[in-house]
Amino acid sequence: MNTKTKAVVESHDEDDGAYSVDQFCKQYSIGKTAFYAEVTAKRLSVKEHGSRTLVPRSVARAWFEALPATRGRSPERHEVAAA
Repeated sequence: MNTKTKAVVESHDEDDGAYSVDQFCKQYSIGKTAFYAEVTAKRLSVKEHGSRTLVPRSVARAWFEALPATRGRSPERHEVAAA
């Protein structure tokens, strides 16, 4: 790698780039239905390139940071009564 290429590579930080829908859903452990609900509600902005939907990493991080925090334990799950 020459010095010019090395300088370009080193100048990128972790917020550069974008996630595909599948990558975003895997990274943040949500399903595609929830993903598209967030986009429709305008809580998550996406970019289009042809037929490909992309989420800039900086936008993904901001979306995650805006999620409400929980205190202590995770919210209780509903238990299904035995029949």
